[in-house]
Amino acid sequence: MSRTAAPVLIAGGGIAGLAAALALAQRGQTSCVYERASHFSELGAGVQLGPNALWVLQQWGLLPAIEAQACRPEALHVRAATSGKSLSRIALGQALHKRYGLPYLTIHRAHLHQILLQAAQNQPQITLHSSASVQGYKTHGDDGVELIFARGLPAAGSALLACDGVWSRLAAQINPQLRPATYSGHMAYRALLPMAQATLLLPAIEQEVGIWLGRRAHVVHYPVDAGKLLNMVVLLEAPQPSTDQGWGQAIPQGEVRTELERALGQRQAGVLQSLLWGADNWFAWPLYSRAAQGVWAQGRAAILGDAAHPMLPYLAQGAAMALEDAWVLAQHWQAERAAAALQHYAALRLPRCTRVVQTAARNAQIFHASGLMALGRDAYLRLQNGRPVGMGWLYGWRGN
Repeated sequence: MSRTAAPVLIAGGGIAGLAAALALAQRGQTSCVYERASHFSELGAGVQLGPNALWVLQQWGLLPAIEAQACRPEALHVRAATSGKSLSRIALGQALHKRYGLPYLTIHRAHLHQILLQAAQNQPQITLHSSASVQGYKTHGDDGVELIFARGLPAAGSALLACDGVWSRLAAQINPQLRPATYSGHMAYRALLPMAQATLLLPAIEQEVGIWLGRRAHVVHYPVDAGKLLNMVVLLEAPQPSTDQGWGQAIPQGEVRTELERALGQRQAGVLQSLLWGADNWFAWPLYSRAAQGVWAQGRAAILGDAAHPMLPYLAQGAAMALEDAWVLAQHWQAERAAAALQHYAALRLPRCTRVVQTAARNAQIFHASGLMALGRDAYLRLQNGRPVGMGWLYGWRGN
């Protein structure tokens, strides 16, 4: 690949934006990353990283840093939320490593972001800018693009990557037909519990990803922060909030209990209740999604990550898809043919991301099923007991 003097402009300094900058730097391409906030940081608590995500991080030399901060659960343990009955214990850990050459890790989202940020700071090809509120962009034909900010002079570059999340200002300009993300009918409530407290209730909890399935709701938990904390997420069907709560709005524990009782009823497994209500640092996250659709690249501009394909978290692939986006784009990057390279990236990524978005949406129906559908789901789970998790199409991805 030939080097160009003009940098690629990247809007958004989250996981997608930093990943794109790192991927391009490994190809010799300079970039400037513009983050709206006053400092580079990441909201949220936990992230699950399957072998496909770890493969990308391995290519960038970041896997040792990830493993130092992450946990390696040995199983996915599925239980009934009302009775606490074990439905299935599906192998992760060594079983996935044997099948795919890489394990399944869980990590605090802030730690993943910090590892990417430190790697970007150590790359001379990457320049980071904070307090840069992007308003739009202009194209100059074959001469590049110009990024426009709320304050200050515009920035000129060879191409633009919109990595500014689900509420991207740039995505609609790149593709005016792109429909905005809509409320999915699902809320997520997140909290962290000290692992020492959690293991008193479930001794093996630090070695597993736990899922408690119920009608219209389920709970997920897994270890983060090198095993010091348990990340807990209550996911349930709920009306759209009357006010815009934004991302990570603090919420009283009592409201979470009320919402979970509304979905599951009063009957909940005692151990599950003890876990959930042992934490009082709850945050609410309305979940928005959009069908993967349309044009992700136009001229010298393209969209990546949640700006392109916001999805429900029921496949735990949001961060992974952003990492994959960055890898694929960089592998096909040609500075002298930027527009064609971005079109090629979009054509390669749309089918896979569409499948992931659709699978995550389908999992929402399966996880929250009732009646005959729930009976069929539970019977299938019992058949999977002791087996390694499947989905080779997902976890076996290696940049293709």
